[in-house]
Amino acid sequence: MTMLSEDPIETVLWFFQSSGFLFELILSIGLYTWKLDRRPPIFFRMGLSLTLMLIICLVWAELVHQNPYTLILRVTVFYAMCLAAMKICLCLSTGQAVFYLVAGVATQHLIYCGAQIIVSLLKSFTDMRGDMLSYLVYPVIFLALLPVVYRVFARSIVEHAPPSTVSKHIPLILVGVMLCVNVFACLFDELVGNTRIPVLAYLMFTLTRLITCIFILVLLDEISGRRAAEQDGLMLQRLLAQQEQQMQHDKETVDLINIKAHDIKKEINDLGTALDKDEIKDLNTLIDVYDTKVKAGNEALEILLAGKALLCQKRGIQFDRMIDGSCLDFMRQGDVYSLFANAMDNAIEATDSLDVMTDKYIRLIVHPDKGMAVIHLENPYKGRLIFKDDLPVTTKSDARYHGFGMRSMRMIVTRYKGLPTIA
Repeated sequence: MTMLSEDPIETVLWFFQSSGFLFELILSIGLYTWKLDRRPPIFFRMGLSLTLMLIICLVWAELVHQNPYTLILRVTVFYAMCLAAMKICLCLSTGQAVFYLVAGVATQHLIYCGAQIIVSLLKSFTDMRGDMLSYLVYPVIFLALLPVVYRVFARSIVEHAPPSTVSKHIPLILVGVMLCVNVFACLFDELVGNTRIPVLAYLMFTLTRLITCIFILVLLDEISGRRAAEQDGLMLQRLLAQQEQQMQHDKETVDLINIKAHDIKKEINDLGTALDKDEIKDLNTLIDVYDTKVKAGNEALEILLAGKALLCQKRGIQFDRMIDGSCLDFMRQGDVYSLFANAMDNAIEATDSLDVMTDKYIRLIVHPDKGMAVIHLENPYKGRLIFKDDLPVTTKSDARYHGFGMRSMRMIVTRYKGLPTIA
Protein backbone atom coordinates (compact mmCIF):
# COMPACT_ATOMS: atom_id res chain seq x y z
CA MET A 1 0.00 0.00 0.00
CA THR A 2 1.48 3.39 -1.02
CA MET A 3 0.45 6.98 -1.17
CA LEU A 4 0.03 6.57 -4.96
CA SER A 5 -2.86 4.14 -4.59
CA GLU A 6 -5.92 4.99 -6.66
CA ASP A 7 -8.24 3.75 -3.92
CA PRO A 8 -8.90 6.67 -1.50
CA ILE A 9 -9.65 4.26 1.34
CA GLU A 10 -6.30 2.60 0.87
CA THR A 11 -4.64 6.02 0.78
CA VAL A 12 -6.29 6.99 4.09
CA LEU A 13 -5.31 3.69 5.67
CA TRP A 14 -1.75 4.12 4.39
CA PHE A 15 -1.62 7.62 5.90
CA PHE A 16 -2.69 6.45 9.33
CA GLN A 17 -0.51 3.36 9.16
CA SER A 18 2.50 5.53 8.27
CA SER A 19 1.88 8.33 10.76
CA GLY A 20 0.00 6.52 13.53
CA PHE A 21 3.08 6.05 15.68
CA LEU A 22 3.89 9.78 15.37
CA PHE A 23 0.40 10.79 16.55
CA GLU A 24 0.58 8.29 19.42
CA LEU A 25 3.89 9.80 20.49
CA ILE A 26 2.59 13.38 20.25
CA LEU A 27 -0.51 12.55 22.32
CA SER A 28 1.58 10.73 24.93
CA ILE A 29 4.03 13.62 25.31
CA GLY A 30 1.10 16.03 25.41
CA LEU A 31 -0.18 14.32 28.56
CA TYR A 32 2.82 15.82 30.39
CA THR A 33 3.36 19.13 28.60
CA TRP A 34 -0.10 20.61 28.04
CA LYS A 35 0.19 22.99 31.01
CA LEU A 36 3.72 24.23 30.30
CA ASP A 37 4.50 27.76 29.16
CA ARG A 38 4.41 28.12 25.38
CA ARG A 39 6.50 30.18 22.97
CA PRO A 40 4.47 32.69 20.93
CA PRO A 41 3.14 32.52 18.29
CA ILE A 42 2.29 29.05 19.52
CA PHE A 43 -0.17 28.03 16.78
CA PHE A 44 2.31 28.89 14.05
CA ARG A 45 5.08 26.98 15.83
CA MET A 46 2.85 23.96 16.43
CA GLY A 47 1.53 23.95 12.86
CA LEU A 48 5.01 24.25 11.37
CA SER A 49 6.43 21.52 13.61
CA LEU A 50 3.57 19.11 12.92
CA THR A 51 3.73 19.74 9.17
CA LEU A 52 7.47 19.08 8.98
CA MET A 53 7.17 15.95 11.10
CA LEU A 54 4.34 14.60 8.93
CA ILE A 55 6.29 15.26 5.73
CA ILE A 56 9.33 13.40 7.06
CA CYS A 57 7.10 10.62 8.35
CA LEU A 58 5.26 10.08 5.04
CA VAL A 59 8.34 10.40 2.84
CA TRP A 60 10.14 7.88 5.05
CA ALA A 61 7.23 5.42 4.75
CA GLU A 62 7.21 5.78 0.96
CA LEU A 63 10.92 5.65 0.21
CA VAL A 64 12.59 3.59 2.95
CA HIS A 65 12.28 -0.17 2.86
CA GLN A 66 11.06 -1.50 6.18
CA ASN A 67 13.19 -3.95 8.10
CA PRO A 68 14.06 -4.17 11.81
CA TYR A 69 17.06 -1.90 11.44
CA THR A 70 15.31 0.84 9.47
CA LEU A 71 12.42 0.64 11.94
CA ILE A 72 14.86 1.22 14.81
CA LEU A 73 16.35 4.19 12.94
CA ARG A 74 12.85 5.51 12.12
CA VAL A 75 11.80 5.45 15.77
CA THR A 76 15.02 7.24 16.76
CA VAL A 77 14.38 9.95 14.16
CA PHE A 78 10.83 10.39 15.47
CA TYR A 79 12.14 10.85 19.00
CA ALA A 80 14.56 13.50 17.76
CA MET A 81 11.76 15.29 15.91
CA CYS A 82 9.55 15.34 19.02
CA LEU A 83 12.45 16.64 21.09
CA ALA A 84 13.04 19.45 18.58
CA ALA A 85 9.30 20.25 18.45
CA MET A 86 9.17 20.62 22.24
CA LYS A 87 12.13 23.00 22.11
CA ILE A 88 10.43 25.03 19.36
CA CYS A 89 6.97 25.22 20.96
CA LEU A 90 7.60 25.17 24.72
CA CYS A 91 9.73 27.15 27.17
CA LEU A 92 11.96 24.24 28.13
CA SER A 93 15.66 23.56 28.45
CA THR A 94 17.10 20.62 26.55
CA GLY A 95 17.32 18.59 29.76
CA GLN A 96 13.67 19.28 30.60
CA ALA A 97 12.62 18.35 27.05
CA VAL A 98 14.52 15.04 27.35
CA PHE A 99 12.73 14.40 30.67
CA TYR A 100 9.29 14.82 29.08
CA LEU A 101 10.38 12.83 26.02
CA VAL A 102 11.27 9.88 28.26
CA ALA A 103 7.88 10.16 29.96
CA GLY A 104 6.08 10.36 26.61
CA VAL A 105 7.96 7.42 25.08
CA ALA A 106 7.32 5.23 28.12
CA THR A 107 3.64 6.24 28.11
CA GLN A 108 3.22 5.56 24.39
CA HIS A 109 4.71 2.10 24.68
CA LEU A 110 2.81 1.36 27.87
CA ILE A 111 -0.50 2.11 26.14
CA TYR A 112 0.65 0.31 22.99
CA CYS A 113 1.46 -2.84 24.97
CA GLY A 114 -1.83 -2.66 26.84
CA ALA A 115 -3.76 -2.22 23.60
CA GLN A 116 -1.84 -5.07 21.93
CA ILE A 117 -2.68 -7.41 24.79
CA ILE A 118 -6.38 -6.55 24.44
CA VAL A 119 -6.22 -6.94 20.63
CA SER A 120 -4.47 -10.31 20.94
CA LEU A 121 -7.12 -11.55 23.35
CA LEU A 122 -9.87 -10.35 21.01
CA LYS A 123 -8.17 -12.06 18.08
CA SER A 124 -7.98 -15.34 20.01
CA PHE A 125 -11.50 -15.37 21.42
CA THR A 126 -13.52 -13.67 18.66
CA ASP A 127 -13.92 -13.96 14.92
CA MET A 128 -12.85 -10.35 14.25
CA ARG A 129 -10.46 -9.96 11.31
CA GLY A 130 -6.91 -8.81 11.91
CA ASP A 131 -7.23 -5.72 9.71
CA MET A 132 -10.39 -4.62 11.57
CA LEU A 133 -8.59 -5.02 14.88
CA SER A 134 -5.57 -3.05 13.65
CA TYR A 135 -7.37 -0.16 11.96
CA LEU A 136 -10.52 0.21 14.06
CA VAL A 137 -10.31 -1.45 17.48
CA TYR A 138 -6.68 -0.61 18.31
CA PRO A 139 -7.05 3.21 17.90
CA VAL A 140 -10.19 3.18 20.05
CA ILE A 141 -8.43 1.20 22.77
CA PHE A 142 -5.39 3.51 22.60
CA LEU A 143 -7.52 6.66 22.98
CA ALA A 144 -9.52 5.06 25.80
CA LEU A 145 -6.35 4.22 27.74
CA LEU A 146 -4.89 7.76 27.46
CA PRO A 147 -7.03 9.30 30.27
CA VAL A 148 -6.42 6.22 32.43
CA VAL A 149 -2.65 6.58 32.16
CA TYR A 150 -2.95 10.33 32.76
CA ARG A 151 -4.84 9.81 35.99
CA VAL A 152 -2.55 7.07 37.27
CA PHE A 153 0.87 8.38 36.20
CA ALA A 154 0.92 11.68 34.33
CA ARG A 155 -1.18 13.89 36.61
CA SER A 156 1.30 13.70 39.46
CA ILE A 157 4.18 14.75 37.18
CA VAL A 158 2.11 17.52 35.58
CA GLU A 159 1.33 19.04 38.99
CA HIS A 160 5.05 19.54 39.62
CA ALA A 161 6.83 22.42 37.94
CA PRO A 162 9.40 21.34 35.31
CA PRO A 163 12.60 20.36 37.13
CA SER A 164 15.06 23.24 36.88
CA THR A 165 17.93 20.78 36.73
CA VAL A 166 17.62 17.31 35.27
CA SER A 167 19.54 14.35 36.61
CA LYS A 168 22.40 13.11 34.48
CA HIS A 169 20.75 9.69 34.62
CA ILE A 170 17.76 10.83 32.54
CA PRO A 171 19.56 10.36 29.17
CA LEU A 172 20.58 6.87 30.34
CA ILE A 173 16.94 6.15 31.13
CA LEU A 174 16.02 7.31 27.61
CA VAL A 175 18.59 4.93 26.11
CA GLY A 176 17.17 2.14 28.27
CA VAL A 177 13.63 2.93 27.10
CA MET A 178 14.73 2.89 23.46
CA LEU A 179 16.49 -0.44 23.90
CA CYS A 180 13.56 -1.99 25.74
CA VAL A 181 10.61 -0.72 23.75
CA ASN A 182 12.11 -0.40 20.29
CA VAL A 183 15.39 -2.20 19.62
CA PHE A 184 14.51 -5.41 21.45
CA ALA A 185 10.89 -5.28 20.24
CA CYS A 186 11.94 -4.88 16.58
CA LEU A 187 14.55 -7.63 16.88
CA PHE A 188 11.96 -9.88 18.52
CA ASP A 189 9.56 -9.31 15.62
CA GLU A 190 12.36 -10.12 13.15
CA LEU A 191 13.35 -13.23 15.09
CA VAL A 192 9.89 -14.75 15.17
CA GLY A 193 9.07 -13.52 11.66
CA ASN A 194 6.18 -15.50 10.27
CA THR A 195 6.70 -18.19 12.88
CA ARG A 196 3.49 -18.87 14.73
CA ILE A 197 4.27 -18.56 18.42
CA PRO A 198 1.83 -19.34 21.23
CA VAL A 199 -0.40 -16.43 22.18
CA LEU A 200 0.60 -16.84 25.81
CA ALA A 201 4.31 -16.44 24.94
CA TYR A 202 3.58 -13.24 22.99
CA LEU A 203 1.45 -11.90 25.82
CA MET A 204 4.19 -12.60 28.36
CA PHE A 205 6.78 -10.77 26.25
CA THR A 206 4.45 -7.81 25.79
CA LEU A 207 3.55 -7.80 29.47
CA THR A 208 7.26 -7.63 30.37
CA ARG A 209 7.66 -4.49 28.23
CA LEU A 210 4.50 -3.01 29.77
CA ILE A 211 5.75 -3.54 33.33
CA THR A 212 9.12 -2.04 32.40
CA CYS A 213 7.37 1.12 31.20
CA ILE A 214 5.36 1.28 34.41
CA PHE A 215 8.55 1.15 36.48
CA ILE A 216 10.07 3.92 34.34
CA LEU A 217 7.04 6.19 34.86
CA VAL A 218 7.10 5.54 38.61
CA LEU A 219 10.81 6.43 38.62
CA LEU A 220 10.15 9.66 36.69
CA ASP A 221 7.39 10.59 39.11
CA GLU A 222 9.78 10.06 42.01
CA ILE A 223 12.44 12.19 40.30
CA SER A 224 10.03 15.03 39.52
CA GLY A 225 8.59 14.94 43.06
CA ARG A 226 12.03 15.05 44.63
CA ARG A 227 13.15 17.89 42.38
CA ALA A 228 9.96 19.81 43.17
CA ALA A 229 10.54 19.31 46.90
CA GLU A 230 14.12 20.55 46.57
CA GLN A 231 12.98 23.64 44.65
CA ASP A 232 10.27 24.35 47.22
CA GLY A 233 12.82 23.98 50.01
CA LEU A 234 15.16 26.47 48.35
CA MET A 235 12.25 28.85 47.77
CA LEU A 236 11.19 28.60 51.42
CA GLN A 237 14.74 29.24 52.62
CA ARG A 238 14.98 32.35 50.42
CA LEU A 239 11.58 33.48 51.72
CA LEU A 240 12.73 33.11 55.32
CA ALA A 241 15.95 35.00 54.59
CA GLN A 242 14.00 37.84 52.95
CA GLN A 243 11.64 38.02 55.90
CA GLU A 244 14.55 38.22 58.34
CA GLN A 245 15.92 41.17 56.35
CA GLN A 246 12.43 42.68 56.41
CA MET A 247 12.34 42.28 60.20
CA GLN A 248 15.53 44.32 60.54
CA HIS A 249 14.15 46.99 58.26
CA ASP A 250 10.83 47.09 60.12
CA LYS A 251 12.65 47.36 63.44
CA GLU A 252 14.53 50.44 62.26
CA THR A 253 11.31 51.95 60.89
CA VAL A 254 9.34 51.26 64.07
CA ASP A 255 12.08 52.73 66.25
CA LEU A 256 12.22 55.86 64.10
CA ILE A 257 8.44 56.33 64.17
CA ASN A 258 8.30 55.87 67.93
CA ILE A 259 11.06 58.45 68.45
CA LYS A 260 9.35 60.97 66.20
CA ALA A 261 5.96 60.38 67.83
CA HIS A 262 7.51 60.88 71.27
CA ASP A 263 9.24 64.10 70.17
CA ILE A 264 6.04 65.52 68.66
CA LYS A 265 4.06 64.73 71.84
CA LYS A 266 6.69 66.52 73.90
CA GLU A 267 6.54 69.57 71.62
CA ILE A 268 2.73 69.63 71.87
CA ASN A 269 2.88 69.52 75.66
CA ASP A 270 5.48 72.31 75.63
CA LEU A 271 3.02 74.54 73.79
CA GLY A 272 1.08 74.75 77.05
CA THR A 273 -1.66 77.36 76.89
CA ALA A 274 -1.04 78.08 73.21
CA LEU A 275 -3.61 75.37 72.46
CA ASP A 276 -6.78 74.52 74.29
CA LYS A 277 -7.27 71.13 75.89
CA ASP A 278 -9.54 69.76 73.16
CA GLU A 279 -7.00 70.60 70.42
CA ILE A 280 -4.19 68.99 72.42
CA LYS A 281 -6.34 65.90 72.98
CA ASP A 282 -7.17 65.64 69.26
CA LEU A 283 -3.50 66.00 68.30
CA ASN A 284 -2.41 63.39 70.82
CA THR A 285 -5.09 60.99 69.54
CA LEU A 286 -3.87 61.53 65.98
CA ILE A 287 -0.26 60.88 66.97
CA ASP A 288 -1.24 57.76 68.92
CA VAL A 289 -2.18 56.23 65.58
CA TYR A 290 1.48 56.41 64.60
CA ASP A 291 2.84 55.51 68.01
CA THR A 292 3.51 51.92 67.06
CA LYS A 293 4.56 50.47 70.38
CA VAL A 294 2.93 47.07 70.85
CA LYS A 295 3.59 45.15 74.03
CA ALA A 296 3.82 41.44 73.29
CA GLY A 297 6.70 40.12 75.38
CA ASN A 298 8.74 39.23 72.29
CA GLU A 299 10.76 41.72 70.28
CA ALA A 300 10.23 40.14 66.85
CA LEU A 301 6.50 39.83 67.50
CA GLU A 302 6.27 43.44 68.69
CA ILE A 303 8.04 44.68 65.55
CA LEU A 304 5.70 42.72 63.29
CA LEU A 305 2.45 43.52 65.08
CA ALA A 306 3.25 47.23 65.14
CA GLY A 307 3.00 47.37 61.37
CA LYS A 308 0.13 44.89 61.07
CA ALA A 309 -1.96 46.71 63.68
CA LEU A 310 -1.53 49.93 61.75
CA LEU A 311 -2.50 48.17 58.51
CA CYS A 312 -5.61 46.69 60.12
CA GLN A 313 -6.63 50.11 61.40
CA LYS A 314 -6.17 51.60 57.94
CA ARG A 315 -8.35 48.89 56.32
CA GLY A 316 -11.08 48.97 58.94
CA ILE A 317 -10.25 45.55 60.38
CA GLN A 318 -10.79 45.04 64.10
CA PHE A 319 -7.63 43.47 65.47
CA ASP A 320 -8.17 41.84 68.87
CA ARG A 321 -5.15 40.29 70.54
CA MET A 322 -4.19 38.66 73.81
CA ILE A 323 -0.49 37.84 73.65
CA ASP A 324 2.11 36.50 76.01
CA GLY A 325 5.11 36.41 73.70
CA SER A 326 7.47 35.26 76.42
CA CYS A 327 6.39 31.66 75.71
CA LEU A 328 8.06 32.00 72.28
CA ASP A 329 11.53 32.68 73.67
CA PHE A 330 12.72 29.21 72.61
CA MET A 331 12.24 30.21 68.94
CA ARG A 332 14.65 32.15 66.75
CA GLN A 333 13.51 35.74 66.31
CA GLY A 334 13.56 35.33 62.53
CA ASP A 335 11.29 32.28 62.76
CA VAL A 336 8.86 34.14 65.04
CA TYR A 337 8.70 37.04 62.60
CA SER A 338 8.22 34.78 59.54
CA LEU A 339 5.57 32.62 61.22
CA PHE A 340 3.38 35.51 62.31
CA ALA A 341 4.06 37.57 59.18
CA ASN A 342 2.66 34.85 56.92
CA ALA A 343 -0.25 34.18 59.26
CA MET A 344 -1.22 37.85 59.54
CA ASP A 345 -0.81 38.47 55.81
CA ASN A 346 -3.17 35.61 55.01
CA ALA A 347 -5.67 36.76 57.64
CA ILE A 348 -5.62 40.39 56.45
CA GLU A 349 -6.01 39.35 52.80
CA ALA A 350 -8.96 37.07 53.60
CA THR A 351 -10.66 39.59 55.88
CA ASP A 352 -10.09 42.55 53.59
CA SER A 353 -12.06 40.81 50.81
CA LEU A 354 -15.26 40.83 52.89
CA ASP A 355 -18.00 43.29 51.95
CA VAL A 356 -19.58 43.86 55.37
CA MET A 357 -17.42 46.01 57.65
CA THR A 358 -18.81 44.43 60.82
CA ASP A 359 -17.48 41.03 59.71
CA LYS A 360 -13.91 42.28 59.42
CA TYR A 361 -12.00 41.08 62.44
CA ILE A 362 -8.84 39.20 63.36
CA ARG A 363 -8.28 37.56 66.73
CA LEU A 364 -4.80 36.52 67.81
CA ILE A 365 -4.12 34.65 71.05
CA VAL A 366 -0.67 33.51 72.17
CA HIS A 367 -0.26 31.90 75.57
CA PRO A 368 1.66 29.13 77.36
CA ASP A 369 -0.16 25.93 78.27
CA LYS A 370 1.39 22.89 80.00
CA GLY A 371 4.89 23.67 78.82
CA MET A 372 3.79 24.44 75.27
CA ALA A 373 3.18 27.64 73.31
CA VAL A 374 -0.37 27.83 71.93
CA ILE A 375 -1.03 30.15 69.01
CA HIS A 376 -4.60 30.75 67.84
CA LEU A 377 -5.37 33.02 64.90
CA GLU A 378 -8.96 33.46 63.81
CA ASN A 379 -10.46 35.39 60.91
CA PRO A 380 -13.56 35.14 58.69
CA TYR A 381 -13.24 33.91 55.10
CA LYS A 382 -15.53 34.32 52.12
CA GLY A 383 -15.70 31.17 50.04
CA ARG A 384 -14.83 27.50 50.43
CA LEU A 385 -11.37 26.25 51.31
CA ILE A 386 -9.95 23.38 49.27
CA PHE A 387 -7.27 21.39 51.07
CA LYS A 388 -4.34 19.43 49.70
CA ASP A 389 -1.78 17.75 51.98
CA ASP A 390 -3.64 19.32 54.95
CA LEU A 391 -2.99 22.85 53.62
CA PRO A 392 -5.42 25.19 51.84
CA VAL A 393 -4.84 25.36 48.10
CA THR A 394 -3.83 28.85 47.00
CA THR A 395 -6.51 30.87 45.25
CA LYS A 396 -3.91 32.62 43.06
CA SER A 397 -4.03 31.88 39.35
CA ASP A 398 -0.52 30.36 39.18
CA ALA A 399 -0.14 27.89 42.02
CA ARG A 400 3.50 27.21 41.13
CA TYR A 401 4.58 30.61 42.45
CA HIS A 402 2.15 30.98 45.34
CA GLY A 403 1.16 29.02 48.43
CA PHE A 404 4.64 29.18 49.95
CA GLY A 405 3.40 31.16 52.97
CA MET A 406 1.39 28.24 54.34
CA ARG A 407 4.20 25.78 53.64
CA SER A 408 6.65 28.14 55.32
CA MET A 409 4.45 28.26 58.42
CA ARG A 410 4.19 24.48 58.55
CA MET A 411 7.95 24.12 58.12
CA ILE A 412 8.62 26.50 61.02
CA VAL A 413 6.07 24.86 63.31
CA THR A 414 7.31 21.33 62.60
CA ARG A 415 10.92 22.51 63.09
CA TYR A 416 9.99 23.13 66.73
CA LYS A 417 8.03 19.85 66.94
CA GLY A 418 4.72 21.65 66.87
CA LEU A 419 1.38 20.65 65.36
CA PRO A 420 -0.16 23.05 62.78
CA THR A 421 -3.92 22.80 62.29
CA ILE A 422 -6.00 24.78 59.81
CA ALA A 423 -9.78 24.68 59.71
